[in-house]
Amino acid sequence: MTGTAEVRIGLLGPLLVDGRPWVVRSPAWRKILAALALNVGVVVSYETLIEAAGLAQTSKDPKKALQACVARLEARFGLRIGNQPGVGYWLDIDSDQVDVLCFVRLCTQSRRSAEAGQWRQVSETAGQALRMYRRRPFADIDSPFLETEWASYLEGLRLQALRDRIRADLHLGRHESVIPELEDLTRRHPEEEIFWALLMLAQYRAGSRPAAKRTYEAARGAIQRELDLDPGEVVEDVRTQIRSRIPAPDISVP
Repeated sequence: MTGTAEVRIGLLGPLLVDGRPWVVRSPAWRKILAALALNVGVVVSYETLIEAAGLAQTSKDPKKALQACVARLEARFGLRIGNQPGVGYWLDIDSDQVDVLCFVRLCTQSRRSAEAGQWRQVSETAGQALRMYRRRPFADIDSPFLETEWASYLEGLRLQALRDRIRADLHLGRHESVIPELEDLTRRHPEEEIFWALLMLAQYRAGSRPAAKRTYEAARGAIQRELDLDPGEVVEDVRTQIRSRIPAPDISVP
């Protein structure tokens, strides 16, 4: 299963092939290509592809319909799709030609670098991953199968990469630059206590203790509304250190 160098498939947002928007109307084609691209190097069973494309509901002969879709995908985009008779198909490209697989790899690298305290590497790797995330994955592929198997997982990775990259920026002294981003994140994800804690720390390190105190009060109200709980340890620990007037550089990044 050797890869081709020409094809690039983008699934982190609307579907792209070779950097261009998908222009074919067939929803089944979209779903089959996505399911194959997410499993590069692996034979995907006929049954899985039929389920992903919803062909059992739209065709009297789902396997024959799948065969026709695969043939047209090959002809339309110059793809090489292998067939293991009686089992399934595989897409013959390299994993680094699919943005989702690159994104997962970069997020994994970023997490390992964060655990090792390699903050410059985290900033670079997590930043690269986040720039790939154009919009919600599979934005124009209406597939409950892909939504269940992948979309929530990828969104969780995105939030982790954001946390890692912002933590790296704080370790590297970029306090003021992350404040607007963290203010936006606390509005969009009020249940994520880590973003509140990081915002408090960034404000304090930027020289605004009153702003950090106001953020704590906002965090307390938001967390109670969203989770019906008081702020947890990560928020309270930063608040305690700020109230004790510990020098800003001495407060550890949560």
